Amino acid sequence: ISACGNVYTNVRVVAPLTTTTAICLNVKANNIIIDGNNQPIEVQTGDERKAVNIEGYSDVTVKNVVSNYPIRFYGDTNTRFTVHDVNVGGITNIGGDDLSVLDSTMGTFMSEALNYDLALRTVFVDNVVSSNAGSNTKAIAEFIGSLKALPSPITNHVIVGNTVTGTYSLPPNGGQAILRIRLSRGNVVYGNTVRSTGTRLGLYIRDHSNDTLYK
Repeated sequence: ISACGNVYTNVRVVAPLTTTTAICLNVKANNIIIDGNNQPIEVQTGDERKAVNIEGYSDVTVKNVVSNYPIRFYGDTNTRFTVHDVNVGGITNIGGDDLSVLDSTMGTFMSEALNYDLALRTVFVDNVVSSNAGSNTKAIAEFIGSLKALPSPITNHVIVGNTVTGTYSLPPNGGQAILRIRLSRGNVVYGNTVRSTGTRLGLYIRDHSNDTLYK
């Protein structure tokens, strides 16, 4: 493909993409592969701009995407996603299960529940997450179980071999950290490099985030 738009089948980007809407590639089917082919994706307008948006679909692979804007997964019925070898502004997963993010570079990462529907079994391995954060950014990378119920749920995330760095230079604003794990139990967090080069914590574990291997 050589233009932004809805995606219904496997696609490979063959030229730089630019859109004047808030979303460039909007997934509209299950069982598809998006190969960005390392072509740049530019999103010119919109309050919540996205390079790739997956909402309500499953079994989607996104690879070789390059953009200053994020990839977003959204929906409590979403499951089985793979993202690898991308370089994007961020990756957000709200309510989806079984997301694997591998060998990628991004500005931020977020995994969290959609109301009571958890985002479960994220595999987050060998990635680089790095950005300069403003005073209202809670974390560079964050894994949240559920803000709706205690005790914290078992989410079974695997967070291994990543490098997460960030700079906060503004006054503190409530528990900001480079990597935050919150309300989330039963995870494996191993062999990560977490570095704060500003005024915030490196790793922040809070709200019953126990029963986890931290090593």
